[in-house]
Amino acid sequence: MKGRLCTASVVPVFLLAALWPFSASIASEDLGTDHGLLAFVLHNDTVLVRVLGTCRDVSIVRSGGKGRVDFNVTAECTIKDNREENMDCPAYKVDASGTVDSPTQATVRKMTLNLLCSA
Repeated sequence: MKGRLCTASVVPVFLLAALWPFSASIASEDLGTDHGLLAFVLHNDTVLVRVLGTCRDVSIVRSGGKGRVDFNVTAECTIKDNREENMDCPAYKVDASGTVDSPTQATVRKMTLNLLCSA
């Protein structure tokens, strides 16, 4: 079954920086918008919150049909609290996909973190 592509957008880095301090208000975000969905995922997924620092080159793509909305988030993110001896590998290439389960809930169902190293 071939799904149709609904939207694709790239979210600027400054938008992510602006969103980060407002995690308490994320529950009220409209997951029907790319901005709201991205904010929800980056602030509510346990792995993303604990592992990732600042992200850049962030994009979100939605797809789906027959009432199901899937999403895919890609980004390059620094590693939160990275130890000095690991500074030659400062970031991850993130590829996370999931579903929008309701107007107030989205779930990351699959995630790949590829370590990015300078050497």
